[in-house]
Amino acid sequence: MERGVTRVSTHLCSSINVEHILSRVFIGKMFGQQLDARLIKWKLGLLWKNEVKSIFYLDHFSRKWFSVEFIDEDDLKFVITNRSWYVRGQIFHLERWTTSFKDTYVITKLIVWARLPRVPMQYKEEKIIKDITQPIGKVIRVDEVTLRLDGLFVKVLLEVD
Repeated sequence: MERGVTRVSTHLCSSINVEHILSRVFIGKMFGQQLDARLIKWKLGLLWKNEVKSIFYLDHFSRKWFSVEFIDEDDLKFVITNRSWYVRGQIFHLERWTTSFKDTYVITKLIVWARLPRVPMQYKEEKIIKDITQPIGKVIRVDEVTLRLDGLFVKVLLEVD
């Protein structure tokens, strides 16, 4: 305190806040029809109910963007590892928030599940599936369940430009 004036340094507070945001907050965008934040939060809550144990916060960040904040690190890892997420049949794209983010940001890559129909049994090997999907995008993972089943399709999680 100097001459009756209290000085408060906000540098520490702002750096702690940025560190928290970088570690716990995703930025999300709906592709397709714009939906209300409450509806998106409710639908994501239903999708994540068996895995996300703590509460999460979803709110508008700008006109088309949403911020999604997680309390628990395991919940955050589950959501980012198991994306992509669909709300009413539309992709809800999530990625980590960065300090350089602007609401005019253009998404150049999407994480999507692709279904490969009628894959013959002799091609149901992870390496072969990766070779088949390579022209579409970078393979993140092949769904083990549909790969082992005698079903009509195989699901592949891809990063698409």
